[in-house]
Amino acid sequence: MKNAEHPDVKKAAAEPYTLMADPDPEKAVPGDLVVHENAIASIVHRVVEEIPDISRLTGSSFVDNIAEIVRSRKMQDRAITIRFSEGSVAIEISIYVYSGVIIPKVAASLQKAVIDSVTSMTGLRVTGVDVSVRGIDEAPVPSTEGSEHA
Repeated sequence: MKNAEHPDVKKAAAEPYTLMADPDPEKAVPGDLVVHENAIASIVHRVVEEIPDISRLTGSSFVDNIAEIVRSRKMQDRAITIRFSEGSVAIEISIYVYSGVIIPKVAASLQKAVIDSVTSMTGLRVTGVDVSVRGIDEAPVPSTEGSEHA
């Protein structure tokens, strides 16, 4: 089947892979490498975990509540939105940060790390990384491991 028959499959011009928002393998062109949105979301998730000023990923509380009722995707998956276009990808990420951080600095750091990681691992051009800071959590209390208690 040709890509033109399936609007949710985009093949980048002169690129050896297909971008898929839908995991249906029937929509892929035989012999192509398929980059699924879940792969990109996994990359983003790992980047978020590496930035110490970010507390956690989070989706919209209203959507999260409804999704829990219908047992939809995990909240962390809903906190990352991937949009494909011809040979490129745009990403939206919803996070909580720790109290006391400089939010624009954390967001810029996240944007750069996501662009670098997604580009280097997939070869895709990242057209944008939108960061939504939905809230602030208290910073974790430093561990007192190793101290003696009487």
